[in-house]
Amino acid sequence: IEIEVVYGTDIANLVATFTLSDNATAKVGVDMQTSGDTSNDFTDVVTYVVTSEDGSLTKVWNVSVSMADNTNADILSFHLPGQTKDAEIDAQNRIINVEVAYGTDLANLIASFTLSPQATAYIGPVRQVSDTSAIDYTFEVTLTVIAGDGITEQDWIIIVSYSPPNTET
Repeated sequence: IEIEVVYGTDIANLVATFTLSDNATAKVGVDMQTSGDTSNDFTDVVTYVVTSEDGSLTKVWNVSVSMADNTNADILSFHLPGQTKDAEIDAQNRIINVEVAYGTDLANLIASFTLSPQATAYIGPVRQVSDTSAIDYTFEVTLTVIAGDGITEQDWIIIVSYSPPNTET
C-alpha cells in the first residue's frame, strides 16, 4: 500500500484508519493496531500482519507513506549588505522593499534570503542562490520562486532604495 500525504505532515506519528474483515486483528510487530487510534512511525515501510478471526490465515501488508512536494513559493526573509532596517516583505502583493545605506553600490549585491522549503529562485533562466548570486539592484528585480512541486511559481518584485543621506556637518 502506497500513500502520499500533504507536505508538512508528521509521518513519524501517523494514525491509520483501516477496515478489516469481521473479527480479524492487525498487528505491527507485537503491537495490536486499532483503526483511528494506534499511531505508527511511517518514516520507513510499516508492516501490518492481519490475522483472521480463527487465527488460521494471516496476510502481510506493507504500508509506505511519502510526503507530497511543497506547493509554497514564498520568500520568507531577505537581506542585502548595507541594509539599514528589516526588509518589508509584502507577501500578499509579493513585493519586497529594502533600504540600504546611502551610496551603497547596487550593481553587484549578494542577497541572503530564505524561501519556502524545497523552493528555488530564478531571474530569467538563471538560478539564484542565497549568499552566492550577485545581482544588479539598480532597478527593481523580478525574482521568480518555484515551489518544490515544480509547478507552482510566483514572481516577487524586489525594490531597493537608499536611506536618506546624512546632511549633518
